Amino acid sequence: TLWGEEMSNIREVQESSRKTDLPEFAPTVSARDLGLTDAKSQLEYFQKNAKSIKTMMQDHGAVIFRDFELMKSQDGFQDFYNAVGMKVC
Repeated sequence: TLWGEEMSNIREVQESSRKTDLPEFAPTVSARDLGLTDAKSQLEYFQKNAKSIKTMMQDHGAVIFRDFELMKSQDGFQDFYNAVGMKVC
């Protein structure tokens, strides 16, 4: 394990960190709340909102998607990440 440099001022760093407002972790996007009832409308949503979705992912570390039929199959999930412009690893 490589731990990095020793921090002589760890208490100051911790105190500063505690005072920092952190963004909400993992906002939730619900297909039901958006009225997106079928895979076609869900895919269109991702295509139209790709930039804002990626921004949410970067700002919050994750986004939770609920009630999306689109992502319940392998093909649908691939359609989702292609629409959003995600790179697979």
